[in-house]
Amino acid sequence: MRFAYTLSLLILTGYIGFTQTVAARTREDTKKGMNSLKVEFSTNRIHGLFNFLQAISDKGAWQSPSIKEIFQSSEYNNEVAQQKLSLFVRSNLNLIYDLETGTPYRPARRQIWQLFVMKATQSNSLEDFKERTFGLISNKDHEKIFTALQYFEPIYEKLIWKPEVANLKGLISRASARAKEVDFNQSFAKVLNFFDADWDLSVPFKVYFSPIPNDSGYAVATPQGNILTFSTTSALSTDEQLSIVFHEMVHILFENQSLSIKQNLERRFLESRLPTKSHAYHLLDEALATSIGNGWFYKSLMGELDKEDWYATPYINGQAKAIYPLIEKYLTSERTIDDAFVDEYLALHSEKFPKSHLEITNLFANTSVLASDKIMNHEMLYPMYFNNFNFLRSIETFSPLTNYSEVSKHFQQLSTRILLISSKAELEDIKVSFNHKKNDKIDLNYKSGVIHYYQDSQGVMNFTIMIEKLEDYERAMIKLKEIEYLPNTIGQIDF
Repeated sequence: MRFAYTLSLLILTGYIGFTQTVAARTREDTKKGMNSLKVEFSTNRIHGLFNFLQAISDKGAWQSPSIKEIFQSSEYNNEVAQQKLSLFVRSNLNLIYDLETGTPYRPARRQIWQLFVMKATQSNSLEDFKERTFGLISNKDHEKIFTALQYFEPIYEKLIWKPEVANLKGLISRASARAKEVDFNQSFAKVLNFFDADWDLSVPFKVYFSPIPNDSGYAVATPQGNILTFSTTSALSTDEQLSIVFHEMVHILFENQSLSIKQNLERRFLESRLPTKSHAYHLLDEALATSIGNGWFYKSLMGELDKEDWYATPYINGQAKAIYPLIEKYLTSERTIDDAFVDEYLALHSEKFPKSHLEITNLFANTSVLASDKIMNHEMLYPMYFNNFNFLRSIETFSPLTNYSEVSKHFQQLSTRILLISSKAELEDIKVSFNHKKNDKIDLNYKSGVIHYYQDSQGVMNFTIMIEKLEDYERAMIKLKEIEYLPNTIGQIDF
């Protein structure tokens, strides 16, 4: 293997950036015809600042609670700071746009805050960041965000950045050296080939570290585009950090699979007659990332598999470990994921979790909720989930019942579908909207306190829950949790 190794320290106006690049030449005969790949390890003060505000405000992606705890216990947490933070909280960074995937049951979405993160990693100063993001959201919200950022910039400098920048330099140096030692880029190339991912080889994969002070805390990594942002602590070893990085890189390659591969995979899953197929498909992304990142790549670093759990969620941990021999076989032989892989993946899942399609905790891990405007209240809805279910992966919401586009999106989800009906009139509304779809009808009568359910041909469980007010939905959740498993694939439950 031939490596090019570069080190640069950039000092610009108000900015310190530290980057190391490891470039590797891949095999000339790889299926993608790759000549070289780059993975860069960097840090950026402006990105760290934006990440800091996300963490202390709970805005955007889930961030390390350790950062919030540090701020809240500091002298800077006062009334003025909370007023400035409220500007950031009240800004709308949750706008969503869909990417065309060619696979209706495997959507890809972006939120505006993700674009802000990507822009932040490329910014030399706060003013540069402001110019790069102008026009992405309303001018009013943009002004709120940067008023907050300007206020918190010196606080972040004193509380986080300056005390930790030296540690970050050492972290980047060690990560880059270790990546070179273990052929990190070649491992990336093998996984790219396994997924048959579309990847512009002239664009490097960039890992941006931001610091969590102290020797303990929650590390959090989130991928977007060709960028991985990683809030980390010195308590993690270099190998542990690289394993986390690799796990997240797998997510990006999975999302960027070629259209033909994505379509073939989805077709193969949906053609299966196993009742657990939709739940197995839901686990696919995370199970692959865990089995490859926390299994295969971890073993390449440590020389043996991790004997502890690889993931906190039992279903993902169990499936990732079950498919590990299959993953190792495909990566070792440089095979691309195919129908045979899907068939064995489904068989392993069905063997390990034969009642997953009936288990309430699993059914509510991924849900799509359709309700009227009168009932839909996100501030009430989300806490219901968090209070009742420990393992949540996604919650989609659609409203109103009279909007055919929203209704159609709901019934196109492979997540467990929850239809909340609070009156006879709402039931009539959904009948009209739903009957636009050929050969489908809802033939129910309204009676509060009743749960109707059935599993469709796609393996998706559909619940129609009759309520009077949104609070009744939580009572239905509690009732379902009590029974733990549905007795069959179609029925009715009173609550």
